[in-house]
Amino acid sequence: MEDLDHESICVAPKIITPGTPDEVIAAVLASTPASLVVAGHTHMQFDRVVAGRRMVNAGSVGMPYARRPGAYWVLIGPDVELRRTTNDFRAAAESVRRTQYPEREDFAKHLVRPLVPEEAIPTFERMAGRD
Repeated sequence: MEDLDHESICVAPKIITPGTPDEVIAAVLASTPASLVVAGHTHMQFDRVVAGRRMVNAGSVGMPYARRPGAYWVLIGPDVELRRTTNDFRAAAESVRRTQYPEREDFAKHLVRPLVPEEAIPTFERMAGRD
């Protein structure tokens, strides 16, 4: 990959989801000369091409919004590969429940049964003022 930018350094909206309109993504991509922008923040893995430029979201290793449990990440090399790694999520959830973390029950529950993107996208889009 010749040129890449992490979305947080762009002068653009910070909330980008799979449901974000193309014109918003085009504005983010216009704020950098990079051919690839890697976004984060919303925990939803995606790969979008708008106006001939590419934006991906790596997803989330610990708290993804996804249809299946897993650690979601991206491998960047000559190309971009969206990846998912499986684990014993029930055992991980039990380990979380034994901690003193205040949100441990919700965190443990979502390790085993993540919220799906369709549950999260409307909330994030409203937070970004795009409802």
